[in-house]
This record gives sequence, structure tokens and C-alpha cells, in this order.
Amino acid sequence: MQGNGTPTQRRTLAVVIATVTDQQVQSGFLEAFSSASALRGGRYVARGERVGLEHVRVVRDATTSGELTTTSQGITGTLRLTGPAIADGRLSVRLTLDGRGTATGTLDGRPVRLDFRFG
Repeated sequence: MQGNGTPTQRRTLAVVIATVTDQQVQSGFLEAFSSASALRGGRYVARGERVGLEHVRVVRDATTSGELTTTSQGITGTLRLTGPAIADGRLSVRLTLDGRGTATGTLDGRPVRLDFRFG
């Protein structure tokens, strides 16, 4: 992942990308059963066109909650992130099919707008 921001903010974005990737891997289970377990704990829950994230953990020291929506242009969502190794906060995220992303919101009480590349 490449982008602007502090090292802690970039670690937080890496958790966002890992969470989105795990949710995509679990999409077959979501379609079949309306819910799926996340990699290290928590659940993804189908909510119509959206996917709810309930205390999802894809790494040991970070938790993500919120919602993601897949669109024809990529994935958008609003996430709450907590954990000792990342910046705590709320982000609105947009990840495009061509590997670009934007996250806006607050991390550790400070407003942020982070642009990044992934994949």
C-alpha cells in the first residue's frame, strides 16, 4: 500500500484493505448463509446491498465495525476502527477497481483525508 499519512495512519489503511479483502473472500458464504466469520473474529452480515461488519478482526490487534457496499466502480463504506497498533477513528472509504482509495474522517481525534494505492 502506498499513500500519504503518518505510519500509524498507513497501518490503519492496511487494516481497512485487509478487511475489505477478507470480506470479499467470504462473499460466497454471505450469499449462501447471510453471514460469515471474519478471519480472526467477528462477523460479516448481509444487509441487502450492504455488508455489515460486526467487530471484525483480520489482525490480532485491530477491530473494524461498520458497513461496506460493492458498486460497479468499487467498494464504499463507513468504518469504525479501534486497536492498540492503529489509529482509532471513523473513516468513510472508497476503493476503486483500479487500485486507488480515499479515506476521510477522523483518526486519533484529528480530521484526515488520505489518498492511497493498493493491490
